[in-house]
Amino acid sequence: MTKHENKHYILFVNEKQHVFSWYKIQEFGKAGNCLQQITGLAQACNAYEIVLLKYCNKKEITIDAADELFINICFNACEKVKIDIIDYIICNPKTYLSYRKKCLND
Repeated sequence: MTKHENKHYILFVNEKQHVFSWYKIQEFGKAGNCLQQITGLAQACNAYEIVLLKYCNKKEITIDAADELFINICFNACEKVKIDIIDYIICNPKTYLSYRKKCLND
């Protein structure tokens, strides 16, 4: 993984809020393909909720404009198919940042 490369994952969660599977999002830069992967896979495996995870090698992690746009698009798409997003988490090997705690004050 290069210094500023990001990897995106979906964690599938059941009704007991246990992660039962995960998937690395392919073609993240293509929004339509990405949303189809997220919603389609969540429905196919009967996920109750999902967690979106962004892994990066940067020392300082923040939620930027691209993250905000991605989160808004995902929330809208998942709402249409009745899948709840628990959180969007950005992490590196030493720490993490929760969208829900940082931006929604949960």
